[in-house]
Amino acid sequence: SYAGKRRDVKAITSAPSVLHEQKIRTLPGGVPKVMHQISLCSPTAFLCHLDTGTVPAPNFAWMKSWNEFNPGWLHVFWTDDDVRLMLSEAHPDALPVYDAYPHAVMKADMARAYILWTFGGLYADLDFEAKSGIGPDVAGHGLLILDSPYKKWEDVQNSLMASRPHHPFWKLLCQKMKERRVGSYDFKISIFSATGPSLVSRCLKDFMSKLPADSPDRIDRFPSDRFMKGTNSSEGPAIAVHHYDHSWFAEDAQDDVRRAAFLAMSGSLSVVLGSIF
Repeated sequence: SYAGKRRDVKAITSAPSVLHEQKIRTLPGGVPKVMHQISLCSPTAFLCHLDTGTVPAPNFAWMKSWNEFNPGWLHVFWTDDDVRLMLSEAHPDALPVYDAYPHAVMKADMARAYILWTFGGLYADLDFEAKSGIGPDVAGHGLLILDSPYKKWEDVQNSLMASRPHHPFWKLLCQKMKERRVGSYDFKISIFSATGPSLVSRCLKDFMSKLPADSPDRIDRFPSDRFMKGTNSSEGPAIAVHHYDHSWFAEDAQDDVRRAAFLAMSGSLSVVLGSIF
């Protein structure tokens, strides 16, 4: 059983520092052959940092599958410290917004956008498992975002994306995130709208509506059947399957409970101190 087991990812990934040290091959279209994956701690889960660099065993197996089917790709793993360092050096104006997010998934939403804007490459959530090599489907494209089958809520998903560095879409998306700044103690938050797939979908619609038909900045899509559901189609073999482990739902609920408890204790402490002084 996988229950409770965690695995260190150092044996199958590289630290982000290698991005400054190593020349990375680029596919036609400009996407570098580097894969980014992120694991961040919930802001209120203070002991989480003791496990930095580890993931649950199922996620480790899914991460490893990307290496098996995509030899020659650099696989980079980002932690909290890595993301904050990157933002402080390359995008310092984003750091206050990032630090204020009350949930790890919101930080991860922002981090993946800035990582692809800065370095380019392929991004996949930790619960995606590779089934075939992805390079041939990425070649010739400047930006690909996963098409969502759940059109009632979103047009695309930011769980699987590939981009060349400095694609202008990321500038628009990151600006919208900064405009929708969320406070550390805001409880009425729609994560999907503030940083997640709904926001990405709205920005995509806005971006594409102003783009000339022949623009080299066009945005294409990974079809959900091959890249999310893991099924073959007439266009090619299954590339990936999304396991939807939904771990962030539980983490967000725990965040809210801990934040509420902290506020309650802070309020009680203020009353006590006020009565003393």
